[in-house]
Amino acid sequence: MRWYQRFFRRGLAEKHLDSELRFHLEHQIADYVAAGMNPEAARRQAWLEFGGLDQVKQKCRDVGAAHVLESLIQDVRYGMRQLRRSPGFTTVTVLTLALGIGASTAIFSVVQTVLFRGTPYRDPSQLVEIAARDPQGEEGSFSPAEFNDWETQGASFEDLAAYVRWEFRVLSGAGDPDEVWVSQVSTNAFHLLGVRPFLGRTFAEDETQTVLVSQRYWRTHFAGDHKILGKTLALDGKPYTVIGIAPANLEFPDPSTQMWVPLAFSAAQKADRAHRRLDVMARLRPGITLKQAQASADLEARRLAAQYPKTNAGWSAIVKPVQAWKASGTLRSALWALLGAVAFVLMIVCSNVTSMFLARGTTRQGEMAVRAALGAGRWRLIRQLIVETFLLAGAAGVAGLVLAWSALSTIVRLLPKYSLIEAPALYQVAINLPILAFAMAVSLVTALVVALLPALRISHFSLDESLKERGRTSGRGARDLRLQRALIVFEVGVALVLLVGAGLMIRSFQRLSAAPTGFQPEHVLTVRVPLVKYKYAEGPPSVAFYRSILERIQAIPGVRSAGMVNNLPLGSTTTSIDFPASPNAPSRSDRVSYVSTRCISPGYFQAMGIAIKSGRDFTLADNQNDAPCVRIVNETMARRYWPGEKAVGKQVLHACRNDAPVLIVGVVADSIQHSVDSKVVPEMYMPYPQHPFASFLVTFVVRTSGNPMNVATAVRREVAEVDRDQPVIQVRTLENVVAETIWRPHLSATLMGGFAALALVLSAVGIYGVFSYSVGQRTHEIGIRSALGATRGDILRLVLEEGMILALLGVGIGILAALGLTRLLAGLLYGVRPRDPLTFVSLSLLLAGVALLACFVPARRATKVDPMVALRYE
Repeated sequence: MRWYQRFFRRGLAEKHLDSELRFHLEHQIADYVAAGMNPEAARRQAWLEFGGLDQVKQKCRDVGAAHVLESLIQDVRYGMRQLRRSPGFTTVTVLTLALGIGASTAIFSVVQTVLFRGTPYRDPSQLVEIAARDPQGEEGSFSPAEFNDWETQGASFEDLAAYVRWEFRVLSGAGDPDEVWVSQVSTNAFHLLGVRPFLGRTFAEDETQTVLVSQRYWRTHFAGDHKILGKTLALDGKPYTVIGIAPANLEFPDPSTQMWVPLAFSAAQKADRAHRRLDVMARLRPGITLKQAQASADLEARRLAAQYPKTNAGWSAIVKPVQAWKASGTLRSALWALLGAVAFVLMIVCSNVTSMFLARGTTRQGEMAVRAALGAGRWRLIRQLIVETFLLAGAAGVAGLVLAWSALSTIVRLLPKYSLIEAPALYQVAINLPILAFAMAVSLVTALVVALLPALRISHFSLDESLKERGRTSGRGARDLRLQRALIVFEVGVALVLLVGAGLMIRSFQRLSAAPTGFQPEHVLTVRVPLVKYKYAEGPPSVAFYRSILERIQAIPGVRSAGMVNNLPLGSTTTSIDFPASPNAPSRSDRVSYVSTRCISPGYFQAMGIAIKSGRDFTLADNQNDAPCVRIVNETMARRYWPGEKAVGKQVLHACRNDAPVLIVGVVADSIQHSVDSKVVPEMYMPYPQHPFASFLVTFVVRTSGNPMNVATAVRREVAEVDRDQPVIQVRTLENVVAETIWRPHLSATLMGGFAALALVLSAVGIYGVFSYSVGQRTHEIGIRSALGATRGDILRLVLEEGMILALLGVGIGILAALGLTRLLAGLLYGVRPRDPLTFVSLSLLLAGVALLACFVPARRATKVDPMVALRYE
């Protein structure tokens, strides 16, 4: 009640305090009167002993914790008034801190989501994978009958579940047809993992026609509609009822899984021991170690080998912990590099704001002296300055969260739209509770770092000196200026490190962008049309289906040429075959053992812009099921397999009908197959009708006379006229396909370049602020120099020389630091040396030029100082 009255009913609390003190005073007067003193003398004596009423009230107020809180509230109110009186300083400080806090929060969001995101599994240390190992030592899978044996005989395992890692199915009945990545799992799989759905429920025992949807696919394809639960979808023409939405961080069995359906076996399948297609996971019983589980698995494998020697002889089992998905080493290195860059930006921000507080603190020494003369202690003065900094940091933290949210949106837009199996978690970066806690922590720590040094220096002063009127630079002002100059040198050095890192990454990205591809991506549209396999079997039905679509696309106005391929270059999937070594190979190292293969249609090379070096393209006659087997090879294969000879006309033994030899009819130019920075490998092209496989990857390549996206609608329409249930997906230009393969260096270069530009601007602002303050402090000195005959050029040179000395010191320190730190970037660079002299020199000159420009404005102002006014002020 006393706290309530003190803060919310102050008048009543003061009235009670006054009444209580007067009661004690009157009681003392009454005691003196009772002792024989006259009333007037008793009152005088009581007042002398009691002291001033206001002073006693203040002592009473200072007792207890309420006083600390009350004085803190006073500091907050006073700090807000002081910040309102300096709107320019407040705005610049908040924006500077917000940039540092926002950048660090955004990058930490990405790092936390990709590298430190937890799994939704219950007791993940008890989860294991059981892998089969064939007699040659290669890992394999289990058959349904084997899984049934393991379920009944696994004494070390509390529960087991099987799953088929992935398969593509056609989704219909929910908007446009789509292709989805589906995993079949045992109905107990989610219970074994201890995963709870985001919405709905998981599978019940013996369910067959139900489906769980991943949260990402639910949000993108179904727009986060809660009414999807209970609806029926068609997967490959079969009805499935949606029963739940998976949690966002579920990456089982693969990060790109979009739907899960129950894994069911017929009676015949349960007895099947020949077809191995199941992966198995288990949960260990309490108290069972991994070593004990391996011993139990070895025993079970030997029992099965003895009981079923035809299918299990020589097979063993491996028990290993469930491995959570991890980002690739290159991506992890890139994220750590970005986190280091944003830490450098935050250091520059702290240096900048510290310099501003030092400059502002010098002008407030008179105010601090007055407060000290009125009784404020040193801690109270320090606390006042820290409170003001925390107020600025709080506002900057809110603004930084807004900037971080915008930055995350930009980062997501830089990600490829299709086939990002490497880092699907990147699409889920968002501002959540851990990120809010991080932003708050960064704001508080930054405020403490920024406030402590200026507060200690400002609060430590001589009261007598500070109360005097001063016109020239004092010793304290000179010390503060030296500290500010040291901070500027530090800022310039850190900025150069960021500039060099960004410059190297940008040059690396430029080289990747300009790397030769072997084809011409301009004006080319790519459209993937995965086969509806429940309608069209691979073979003659799929050949007829794709031939009819290709003919329709070629007739679209604006289409110059069109072709199809079952595996578009730069895709996430590649196919290769064993190929016999050439008898003419000069050495063992030149022999070809694996050849990359693609099945194409006539017109593919023309649509892609791949040059035919010799021989011919496939013809319509080759594009028949019963046509003679012909092949086209790239230049690399021709050189390695037939060195010094013409490849066209050669016959080789290769998989064809009735083991007949195939004829090489053409040689085409080399083109990249896997990634922009990969080496060209031997490659063989074959007509799709002669080897129709991997139809789920079939892509049409359409070269147009104008913007390729202008014919996208027409392509969709032509496919729909052939079959309305046929998905048309991944509609994009070939230029986008190339760009998406270098998304990682693009993201790193863009973000690092942004941080470097931010560091450059902050350094310029810091240099400008320090030299503006320096010119203001040296007004008297400049006036004397002018009075003694110094010209404007002399004064301009004086200030600029000082600025250049600081800039060159910072550049020198930055070069030394960059030489060491750029070694960490070596793995992220393509075709660029980490110690590139041109990059170091050009960016050092850029930074020195910006520093000179930042000094120039204060220096020009110094040349306009009127000596009479300056000396009169003194």
